[in-house]
Amino acid sequence: LGISLLGNLLNWLLDSAIASAGGLSGISTRSMLSTVQFVLNTALTFATLLLNAGWIFVSIRLFRRENPGPKSLAQGFRNIGPVLRLYLLFFLISLGLYIMLFFLFVILLGLLPPNADLSSLPTALYEVLTFAPLVTVLYGVILLAILALIVLPIYYSLSLAPYFLMDEPWRGAVFALQMSRCVTKGHRCDLFMLDLSYWWLGALLGLTLCIGNGGDYLAMLGVDVGIGGTILF
Repeated sequence: LGISLLGNLLNWLLDSAIASAGGLSGISTRSMLSTVQFVLNTALTFATLLLNAGWIFVSIRLFRRENPGPKSLAQGFRNIGPVLRLYLLFFLISLGLYIMLFFLFVILLGLLPPNADLSSLPTALYEVLTFAPLVTVLYGVILLAILALIVLPIYYSLSLAPYFLMDEPWRGAVFALQMSRCVTKGHRCDLFMLDLSYWWLGALLGLTLCIGNGGDYLAMLGVDVGIGGTILF
């Protein structure tokens, strides 16, 4: 939480500095500040991953009624290699799933007529539904089937890998993935129901996102709330 607050504060200061460096004379300053902001966000992302790994290590030790101590939170940094390899494998697996869903979406857009209006999401959906309703419903069923039969089982089968990795980091990321698959076999539905029991937390996060970015979301949906551009949503 402290790192997140610090990152938000630094991002706000950098955004203010970038906005104040206007005009052609400030191009080099804006470029430098943008580079600093990118490096900062990248470093904060890696630090958050490593601190989460350290917290997993502490949680395991506390569950076993051991006394890990505050320095144990740095276990993620001490095992930076295996942790980063694990999240790299997570990224590659997610990338493959995203590419598969993207191609299905492209196929769905290929059903549109050449003069279709894609200026907003509701208009695009209306164009698809009116031009090829049966095929659209079929693709919707296919996407839901992929989500239920492929994406969710893969997600829950690998969800315990960080715990196995931080319990025995010397065994490596691949071993953690294999152990997670073995242990979650037959219990993935239980993990899904456990996540569903925290629906209120997801609703709260969605509410905060809508409050912070509601104007952008409504514009994406083609909804005009009649508020001037100088007023934040």
